[in-house]
Amino acid sequence: LYASPKINSVFAFEPHYQNYANLNMNIQLNKFSNIKAYCLAFDTNPGLGSFNHYKANPGSSTSQLNRNVDHNNNFFEVVQRQEIIIDSLSSFIKKANVFPTHIKIDVDGIEYQILEGLGEYFQDSRLKSILVEITGDSKHYEALLKSKGFHLDTKTSTSKKEESYNYIFKKSKSS
Repeated sequence: LYASPKINSVFAFEPHYQNYANLNMNIQLNKFSNIKAYCLAFDTNPGLGSFNHYKANPGSSTSQLNRNVDHNNNFFEVVQRQEIIIDSLSSFIKKANVFPTHIKIDVDGIEYQILEGLGEYFQDSRLKSILVEITGDSKHYEALLKSKGFHLDTKTSTSKKEESYNYIFKKSKSS
């Protein structure tokens, strides 16, 4: 929703069915015609899975794909299991015949696997930046993105309770 007035086209993904409904209502209320919203989850490989809800209410976080361990490695009781289609970023890009210039990833725990699912598209010069919210140690994210031609541009805190930051990685000039 934030990006819609600023760019030509937005692809939004929300696996939580209630949040997906809210996303679509907001798109309609704001009359944003340049957003395509999908109720699907991303991971390294496409397939089918379960989105395990930590809480049942809309707007809740901490739900997990195919597991009941949160991003802090704490077990939780699944209050609802939602069957979901899983895709990888590279598979979606091929099927949709689109290419992202900017990617924002805000999930709870499988950020690295989603990034790995981008595959060969890391090298495409059209991809300019990746924003990923990371809780805890970011070293392996930074190493992965550096190996793919990106550098850390900005780090901004997103939580007072835990070490959670938005990291913006930009394509290095030499890539």
